[in-house]
Amino acid sequence: MVSILPLLIYLIIPVVMLIAGILAHRGKAFWATWMMLIGSILVVIGLAGMIASMAIIYSNLGSTAPMARGTGSSMRIVLMAIAGLGSLFGSLAYAAGLIGLCARWGATARRAAELEELTQSLITERSQNQN
Repeated sequence: MVSILPLLIYLIIPVVMLIAGILAHRGKAFWATWMMLIGSILVVIGLAGMIASMAIIYSNLGSTAPMARGTGSSMRIVLMAIAGLGSLFGSLAYAAGLIGLCARWGATARRAAELEELTQSLITERSQNQN
């Protein structure tokens, strides 16, 4: 029986991260959106590398070929470690970009609220001066 949790973690979340990074970058390109985009790409590539290296390792478990007996296993483990580190650094880069994007949107919302208050005060002052 296949569990849905690995499918969710390994397929859906990285794709959602990638789509969110692309959409954020299309809206306004600055350092945070670049970090989100690069981080999500690293996560997708890292997870694909880990899945591929695990498939290579587990496909040779029952074989008696020289490659399956351990001569090339250190290279496969290094490949898996590099893919895992790429995924880790991609997650960290995505998180940093997301925090930067939220901070920028928060500052923009605060400035918009201040501008709205200023506009309302000018409108009330102008209406009082006309009366």
